[in-house]
Amino acid sequence: MKKSFSLKSIFGGPSSHTKTEHSTTNHNIPSVSEEAVNVVLVQEVEKEERFVNFISWVLHDASACYQMIEKVDLTLVLTAQRIIVL
Repeated sequence: MKKSFSLKSIFGGPSSHTKTEHSTTNHNIPSVSEEAVNVVLVQEVEKEERFVNFISWVLHDASACYQMIEKVDLTLVLTAQRIIVL
């Protein structure tokens, strides 16, 4: 019996998503800890999840002292900057 796992369930947490044409949904799944922030970018096409990119940042100095909500905001800003470069 084949088990199927979704990337959203593996990485957990809330995701922000955008819908595009052709039944495509893009998910941005952040993961935040005391010393790092990570983001998984997933594209869902016709109910099939496709891994797009994994982005990780280690927090140093002042950024390590941010409140949790600030770290989540940081993931969104850094992801947007990285997507523009991709």
